[in-house]
Amino acid sequence: MPLAAVLVNSTPYRLRYLLTNTSPLGAALTIPNDNGVTPDLRTDLAGDPSSALRQVMFAGVNGIGTVAAGALTQANARDILLGDELGTVGNDLVPRAMCTISPRTGPAQGWAVDVNVDGQFDPVVLITAQVGVAVGATAYLDIWFRSSEYR
Repeated sequence: MPLAAVLVNSTPYRLRYLLTNTSPLGAALTIPNDNGVTPDLRTDLAGDPSSALRQVMFAGVNGIGTVAAGALTQANARDILLGDELGTVGNDLVPRAMCTISPRTGPAQGWAVDVNVDGQFDPVVLITAQVGVAVGATAYLDIWFRSSEYR
């Protein structure tokens, strides 16, 4: 696997993964949301089963805001996980999270995060280490619940 993610911290409000690039040619990784082996967004969530971050991760299963269960789109996923603020899932009272990458070793340029939906309409996180990110370079991916003070 040319890009690896290891869970280093999990709370009801935040997931933190250590990313490691092992390819000089660029690499990509999808963190699934299937309740499978870590790294997996559902598996890795700690604590309170009613936490707001859990509501975001289960948006495909349970629906969220104005989006019915099983109907999540990439635009909806970007609204609830990247803060696109397009209003595709409803108003500011709908739970949302943010995904950020912080370089640990090596330059800040070259790491990217995006979100999509899988075949079951669950949100998934896509990580890219572009060509030029050194082999062995590391970064942190943080997925954290946005409280109302950040909106």
